Amino acid sequence: MKTSEEILAQAKAAEAAGAKRFCLVSQGKGIKHNSPKTSEFAEILATVRRIIDETNIKPCCALGEVTLEQAQELRAAGVTRYNHNLEASENFFPKIVTTHKWSDRTATIKNLKAAGIQACSGGIIGMGESWEDRIDLALALRELAVESVPVNLLAARKGTPLGDLPKLDPYEALKAIAIFRLILPEQIIRYAGGREAVMGELQHLGLKAGINAMLVGHYLTTLGQPAEQDKAMLDSLGLEGGEAPIPGSFDR
Repeated sequence: MKTSEEILAQAKAAEAAGAKRFCLVSQGKGIKHNSPKTSEFAEILATVRRIIDETNIKPCCALGEVTLEQAQELRAAGVTRYNHNLEASENFFPKIVTTHKWSDRTATIKNLKAAGIQACSGGIIGMGESWEDRIDLALALRELAVESVPVNLLAARKGTPLGDLPKLDPYEALKAIAIFRLILPEQIIRYAGGREAVMGELQHLGLKAGINAMLVGHYLTTLGQPAEQDKAMLDSLGLEGGEAPIPGSFDR
């Protein structure tokens, strides 16, 4: 794990770049919850409190599966939104993931909602799923009443199980975004991983098709474009970054 100081420095940098939220992300199925004084989970809670005390950016988390008790502790520390993607429809999920079940992911989302934390949950477009799968994913997110929906666009990597899939057509991605907006009219729909690689110079069209938020900066294993470039794109469309979870407004 990174130290509290490292994470805090990155949170301050994100705030300076114009981001409204900052997400603490861990790798793995979930964070172990051992002794309150020594566990990684306790370290994360302490870091969340420091971010709240020392910045004006809102801390979010993506720590994998959480119990209701862990969700309640995160909420008490000040976490108001948590990312836990469904990734795909219930039907297509087993073709991609074998380490756990789709129902495990929905259980975490229900725990978060029960604890009063907003759920940020979406999926990946372009993994070989059908249009029916994409629609089923959007319907499942609506049924779970998630507040924020990241739309990731697969940027295939050679040597990985999906590495030989053809690049997603940007206009197909735009169609998926528009369908998500129709099914999820009240949700924040967020440009996430792959937007630069798949959309290229057409990124701005996603903001017209239904996107009203986006991740800025770098992703987990991929470099994103400079935040200044994103700001220029917003300016060219007459949009202004700011936190407002209603269609037509923009949450950066």
